[in-house]
Amino acid sequence: MVTESEVQTKDDLERRNKAWKHCAEREDYRCAICGQVPPYGEREIYFESGLCGFHAHTLNKDD
Repeated sequence: MVTESEVQTKDDLERRNKAWKHCAEREDYRCAICGQVPPYGEREIYFESGLCGFHAHTLNKDD
């Protein structure tokens, strides 16, 4: 059973994701490699590197 606090948390996250996507598109925040708007959860990675999480990880990976 889902509690009321869990529903609010999910709603808050959905609202944050939607607001981030709108802001990122308006400000043209896009990965320098693939051109995609980075997801809400990858904001810090994007602002540090200019890349989405996938490409930041790929470039920093030691082969």
